[in-house]
Amino acid sequence: MKFTPQITAVLLYLIATSFGVSACSQTATEGVSPSDNTSVMHINNDDQTYCLSHIDQYSQSAKQGAASAQYNLGILYDTGRCVRQSHIIAFQLFQQSAVQGYAPAQFQLGIMYDFGKGVQQDIIKAMDWYQKAADHGIAGAQNNLGFIYAKGKGVPQDYILAMKWYMLAVDNGFVPAMQNMQSIKQLVTPSQISDSRKLADEWYMSNEAHIIHQ
Repeated sequence: MKFTPQITAVLLYLIATSFGVSACSQTATEGVSPSDNTSVMHINNDDQTYCLSHIDQYSQSAKQGAASAQYNLGILYDTGRCVRQSHIIAFQLFQQSAVQGYAPAQFQLGIMYDFGKGVQQDIIKAMDWYQKAADHGIAGAQNNLGFIYAKGKGVPQDYILAMKWYMLAVDNGFVPAMQNMQSIKQLVTPSQISDSRKLADEWYMSNEAHIIHQ
């Protein structure tokens, strides 16, 4: 099963030391398809009229509890587009959106906890939000879960689980996950790779109804 990303945002990858494993470490929407996110990604900082109109639009909708608007406004604050950059405000907006079940915001909230952006770093909370987003088919979250298990970052190192999440991210069209997966393939046995594939297939069976088709 593959999902074709409709939106390609600016991605920044943190290259880890041991295996050359990459974790998605900055606001990213690869593989995410919120209907109004494209406009956020193409805002020109020099076009003040355009910026002001979108800030007002997203702010008003966010105040009314619209999860997608909270997420989009969070993107602006996280990246400093059209507004003074504030990871704290971005975190608050992502949190408001994520608790409503908005998968892209769940992924971003995981990133905030993972890297201590706007909040105290907490790997366990990061994993919890990554898991929620990953179970909706968000490829970046699947990749980052793989990274956490591959590195033993706050959890026992587990190559089988790492391979499972990397496989899912690769199936989802997330190219960096292929490099990440290859970097640990040499450390596992064919039997362990088979076990990882089985876990990935079981994940599909359990989460098909929740996957965001992109």
